[in-house]
Amino acid sequence: MITSTQSEFDNTSINELSREQIASTISSLRGAGDLAQAISVCNEASRKFAEDYFYPKIAGDLYFQQGDYDSAADAFLDFLQKIPPTHPKSLDLFRDFTRRYSRLKGIWPPERLTGYAQRILVTIKSRTLPRSIALQCISLIEPDLPEHIELSDKENKLISQLQAGTSFKSLMTIVKEMEHTSPVQLKLILDRYILNRPRTAETQKFDAYCIAVYERMEDYAHALKIAEELLAINLESTALHSTLRICRKINNYERVDGLIKKYPRILKTDVFNVLYELVYYFYARHHFEQALTILEKMEGFYPGSIPIQTTIMNFYLNWGRSEDANRVQNRLLELYAAKNSTDTEKLYYIQDSQASVWSRVKELSSELEYQKQLAAVSDLTLGISHELGQPITNIRYTIQFYSRLFEKEEFIEREAVSKIFSSMLEETERMGRLIKRLAPLTSRKSVSETFDLMYCIDKRIQAEKARLQYIDVNVSPKTSVYLTGDPVKFEQLISNLLLNAIDAIKAHTRRQKNRIDIHVEEKETEIILTFADTGIGIARENRAKLFTPFFSTKSPGKGEGLGLFIVWNLLKMQGGKIRLDENYEGGTRFVILIPKPTRSIVDEQLDFID
Repeated sequence: MITSTQSEFDNTSINELSREQIASTISSLRGAGDLAQAISVCNEASRKFAEDYFYPKIAGDLYFQQGDYDSAADAFLDFLQKIPPTHPKSLDLFRDFTRRYSRLKGIWPPERLTGYAQRILVTIKSRTLPRSIALQCISLIEPDLPEHIELSDKENKLISQLQAGTSFKSLMTIVKEMEHTSPVQLKLILDRYILNRPRTAETQKFDAYCIAVYERMEDYAHALKIAEELLAINLESTALHSTLRICRKINNYERVDGLIKKYPRILKTDVFNVLYELVYYFYARHHFEQALTILEKMEGFYPGSIPIQTTIMNFYLNWGRSEDANRVQNRLLELYAAKNSTDTEKLYYIQDSQASVWSRVKELSSELEYQKQLAAVSDLTLGISHELGQPITNIRYTIQFYSRLFEKEEFIEREAVSKIFSSMLEETERMGRLIKRLAPLTSRKSVSETFDLMYCIDKRIQAEKARLQYIDVNVSPKTSVYLTGDPVKFEQLISNLLLNAIDAIKAHTRRQKNRIDIHVEEKETEIILTFADTGIGIARENRAKLFTPFFSTKSPGKGEGLGLFIVWNLLKMQGGKIRLDENYEGGTRFVILIPKPTRSIVDEQLDFID
């Protein structure tokens, strides 16, 4: 074993040691403060294991610790060259180099660092480093490179054309070729001449193309920088689509959150690529209803496109929405039939193939739906057990406590007995309230009749008049809006939303005008009800759990966390939907969609009422 007392080593002594023993020896020497000896071991090990990146990296650290920065720089460059192209942690190793380069940058004067950056540039041009590492290395050293560096004729031609504002087609041809032949030099040129230049209408097209080039180079930070600057001058679909796509790739949608908040009109787009990425965005943000709304828009905007309708069907299949997928599949079969009207054999093949796949899809969808139902029942049962368990436990302990008193004493005062009954009564009432709250979900009694939504809304507002003091409630329209369904359950839905809004307004600490706005809009096939309040709002981290049973932000005993869960379920019974409007500021706004029955049924029932 090598010890810290030895002053030099020969190849034989190093060759007798394993990698683990060498690493342990270096660590011991370093810990003992014998840096020179530790460096000697590192250098000998580097000669023995010529391809190993570990020893030059540690040698560089030891040189740096000694204050020998030139030797440290040489060792770090050797470490960079030895990062293996196929290593699963090659990017992590490059980050190690980045940290060490930053240390030198903090020590060396600019002119020394410039020379070192040029040596690194030569290295990454001459050696086959992993492409992603080489390109990231350019971003690292570019600020420290001299203004003028030696370039090929093609590279100089690209620069001169960029400066002259040559046509987009010519520039794109050169860039495409350089992406394959000299990506490192191309990255350097883009970083210098494109990345930080002002965005104008004249440069917009090529700048947008460069976003895609940076994306292919996996330099997502620079791609997003250009996209953001382009969007500031024009909400152009290419830059918008690129931003959404890159954020999906890096699994970070914070930038998109800000964009939608700043430019809400993005959600009104009819561009397929943008709509496609918005589906992923809303799904990642757990806004499933909004993702479905985007899919429905795509269906309507592109009814005749086989690729787009196939994409929509695949989304529905992945989400287990068999009915929606079946509807789109039928449309696809019609499109195929129209396109291949003379090729009936091919059409039959498509139909048979899709039918067999569809059979399996239905099986999987049914299994998925069953698992979802089991999970929902499990959550609900667990919540009920928890909520009922506490009062039952309190009753049991009360009975046990006073039973022991009865055994010890022949006579118990009337006041004590009264206390027992009061305690038990309070707990049973608590259980009763919980069961009553769940009644709309468990009751099989349901009617289907035509009723006036506006009358039901007004009726619930009047019932809560005492709690609505100092809160303005605005309801529109003033005319009747009819719907067929269960009016009692609809009243329960409105009541839960009202109580929720009242609590949110009371929880608001700032002085402001307290208001609840309820608006009903009647469409041909559905009714849209918006319910807004000026309350405390819903924190971003709680939005995904909004309709979960027994989830509540109120202090214990102040709420069961069932209000919105019941609203969600009542709407589900009627085929309706509810979602949170995330772009609403100054409180909370829910958007509720309630489907209408066929017009003939409504007309018949209204005729009967008249």
